[in-house]
Amino acid sequence: MSGELYVRQHEESLIMDFPLNKPNPQDQHEIKDLLKAVVGDVPIQDVCFNPITGNLLIRLADTCDKSALTSLKPEAEALLKNESTGKMKGVIVTMKGAPTAQPGYDFHSRYFAPWLGVLEDPVTGSAHTVLAAYWSEKLSKKKLLAYQCSRRGGELGLEIRDDGRVNISGARFGLRWFTPKCEVPLCGHATLASAAVLFYQKKNVNPVLVFETMSGELYVRQHEESLIMDFPLNKPNPQDQHEIKDLLKAVVGDVPIQDVCFNPTTGNLLIRLADICDRSALTSLKPEEAALLKNESTGKMKGVIVTMKGAPTAQPGYDFYSRYFAPWLGVLEDPVCGSAHTVLAAYWSEKLSKKKLLAYQCSRRGGELGLEIRDDGRVNISGRAQTILQGTLKI
Repeated sequence: MSGELYVRQHEESLIMDFPLNKPNPQDQHEIKDLLKAVVGDVPIQDVCFNPITGNLLIRLADTCDKSALTSLKPEAEALLKNESTGKMKGVIVTMKGAPTAQPGYDFHSRYFAPWLGVLEDPVTGSAHTVLAAYWSEKLSKKKLLAYQCSRRGGELGLEIRDDGRVNISGARFGLRWFTPKCEVPLCGHATLASAAVLFYQKKNVNPVLVFETMSGELYVRQHEESLIMDFPLNKPNPQDQHEIKDLLKAVVGDVPIQDVCFNPTTGNLLIRLADICDRSALTSLKPEEAALLKNESTGKMKGVIVTMKGAPTAQPGYDFYSRYFAPWLGVLEDPVCGSAHTVLAAYWSEKLSKKKLLAYQCSRRGGELGLEIRDDGRVNISGRAQTILQGTLKI
């Protein structure tokens, strides 16, 4: 009845090619009783109607917070009583999102359709053919990330096409990480690589990817030539050096130490070299795997971060340097470790009183990371990814 619809598979998502249904302005006075039945006294910014789908769109005022939408409890009887012409099939209630906050939803919505025998549809694609047209025009964007705020909830990626249609897809993926020895709860490098494949190789159209992991939901978005990962921040606590003096000796030898901390969430020990050390003291470290394993066998520790203050006045202005050793996970040295930087970011942000940091991991291969501490207690880690090998693995 809506013409030809196309659906294609894209990784773990299905992308639906749907018609775009632009709503037209609607006189609020004509349907004031229906509006009251839907939103009560919540202030309204805009009302539109799409005759093709029979959907009324009510946009709540931008002064409202999300709870104004999620707390709505319209009654089926009141809706049916105040609209009995047969013209209307459903009511969309929507509000502007907060694209600067993760995961960056452009808008939120709910959908009520008692005229079709469904008081509330938890996630409805047809309503998003109207919502996509409306919000694309209001926000001047062709790619949108939406969240439908029913009890079950659902996220949709939307892309307005040049032929006047809309691609509707999911943007959520499962992700697990394994070293040669075991599964780990967080890995930045592999998250970056996964997002790079989805964005660059598979041409995922969503502005933000959501990975469901052992560390909760992780969000990755593109920004110019970089990928920005939204990770938890893991603050380390002071550690008694005397308790682990043999391990410290096995890691740094006679190099002077300024500070030692431990983060129980990641199992990472952080060793800060004295500020009198130059960078060669860090790069020349050669801890032996057997010595590290011998001096820490409690199972509490998963890795050792060795770090030192950088030289932010010299170009390119690194705030700190680091290396990461994790023989307990089957990796003597990780060349560039995102999970270690969730600890490093928390530590150095406090020590340097900075929210934006530039870091360099001094492994043989090396790598640069941009870090930004967010107000919600998480950290944005940005980096670049480049495909160097592509093939097929048969298992």
